[in-house]
Amino acid sequence: VSLSATCDGASFADKPVAVIGGGDTAVDEALFLAGIASKVTIIHPAEQPTASAALVKRASGNNKIEWITCASATEIIGSGSVEGVRLNNDKQITTAAVFIAIGFEPETALLNGLVQLDSMGHAPVDLHMQTSIPGLFAVGSARQGSSGQISSVTGDGVTAAIFSHRYISGK
Repeated sequence: VSLSATCDGASFADKPVAVIGGGDTAVDEALFLAGIASKVTIIHPAEQPTASAALVKRASGNNKIEWITCASATEIIGSGSVEGVRLNNDKQITTAAVFIAIGFEPETALLNGLVQLDSMGHAPVDLHMQTSIPGLFAVGSARQGSSGQISSVTGDGVTAAIFSHRYISGK
């Protein structure tokens, strides 16, 4: 069970995997996994995915990606490792991994009203991680365009620390 296809996808080369979700995050993960896994099953509770039309079109045109709509996972089956997923419609699929990609809300409530957040709640920043307010920096999942990967989030923090120090010291 994973939250990141980038981190864990290679472990499931040529094996069937499942992605839970139907938004941009889930479809992005499914498209990435389609280049690695033997088959990708997207499990989505609604009839239509909420991902952008362009992503849905790409995924629908990929013969390694299968959609199961109007269903949700009720149980991950396995003993020691994932063997399958039981769905709320009493169906069961065989899979070697489950990638949970239902998205999340960024922790930007503190910035609400201070800076204009994008439609997903992320703060736009410049290359120095500074928001539109001088001296106010945002990093990681709080900033617009973040990959969410630990290495890039760490880099965001380093960048913000360097430039916030320069800001405070007047350089």
